[in-house]
Formats: sequence, structure tokens, C-alpha cells
Amino acid sequence: MLNHIPAGPHDPLVYFLRNGNRVKIGYTTNLSNRVAALSLTLKFVDLTLPGGRDLETVMHRRFATERLDGTEWFVHSRRLREFIASELAKPPAPDGASDEELIREAVLHVTETQFASASMLQRRMRISFARAQHLMVQLEQRRIVGPLTGRGSTRAVIGRRPVAV
Repeated sequence: MLNHIPAGPHDPLVYFLRNGNRVKIGYTTNLSNRVAALSLTLKFVDLTLPGGRDLETVMHRRFATERLDGTEWFVHSRRLREFIASELAKPPAPDGASDEELIREAVLHVTETQFASASMLQRRMRISFARAQHLMVQLEQRRIVGPLTGRGSTRAVIGRRPVAV
């Protein structure tokens, strides 16, 4: 999770943008421009999470019951508020672990179990769901797991267990 709002172009992130009793869940690589295009200001950004379209899709599914008429806008429900608060309360990485350390650990979990889902990584690694989803995207880019397809949140494991040398 990002604790600040980046200025200018940046890595993909999913944002939760509040406007009255609605929240827009979207992704962008330039949050300042996206918020300005919606005629809002950055003070309305409640949460940002590292990730792109895959994480956005997961969030849309997670809050499908709050969705407004097939748009990217959702009712600012208690469940959504609690999710945002819980994500803001979580540290970005356990014990100051770097992304590379977390990716190596995720590769081990996925290849050892031959099961790939953000929920599994979240439980085993004791990290936030957003961080776990970000790791799944990283594993997909490294061709360890396949893309998120259809319903559900599991992915095909492509990579093999690393051999110790």
C-alpha cells in the first residue's frame, strides 16, 4: 500500500476515490491527472494500493454488492469503509522486507504447493491482501503463474520449484 499520493506518472496503482456517499475504484499510472479528469481533488483519495487492472478486477468483484449500475462507482458502505481502514492500518511489508524478498518467498510458496492465489499468499506470508495481489501480478510477469481468468481467484502455476545450489 502506498502511504502517499505520487505526483506525475508512476507504477500502476488501484485507487479508492470518495465523492459523497460513493467511492470510485479504478487503476491508473497517473493519479493526479486521473483525479483532475474527474473534476475532483487529491484530498478525496482514501486509499491507494500497488497493482493494476488485475487488482482492480479483484476489488470490483469483492465489492460487487455495493456496485452502482455496472460502473466503477460503489456505495461507500460500512464494509468498504472497514476495508479501507484495515488496509491503512497495515504496514507495507513485514519486517521491512523488500519487494524482491517477498517475491522470492511467494515463488517458494506457490511452487511448493502448486497452488496460486492472493488469499493463500496473504495467509501464509501474513501480509495484506493488496500486497499479496501485487505479488501475484509480479509472479505473472515473471511467468511463475498464469493470468487471472474468469471467476475465482486461483491461477495456474507455470513455474517449477527452484532447485537449491
